[in-house]
Amino acid sequence: MTQDFNYEEELSKCKTMQDITGQDGLVQKIIKDAVEHVPGMEMEDFILQEKEKGSSVTRNGTTHKISKPLMEILEFRYRVPGKQGLNLTS
Repeated sequence: MTQDFNYEEELSKCKTMQDITGQDGLVQKIIKDAVEHVPGMEMEDFILQEKEKGSSVTRNGTTHKISKPLMEILEFRYRVPGKQGLNLTS
């Protein structure tokens, strides 16, 4: 989990099933945290690999995206790491 999300703290706030599965419930917070974490780690690995090759690729903030809902309760906004100095066009 990221520094912004404390599972134990959030779980202690849950008093009803709505608190767990509702619009801003615990399930959405856990999924959002995981969806933001994985691309961030992938970006860090990518940047390290590029720097080893001599590239000057750097991280450039984040971009807000809206997920395509798997189910209505799983729709949420999340951040995707940005990149600078990399041309991905072929």
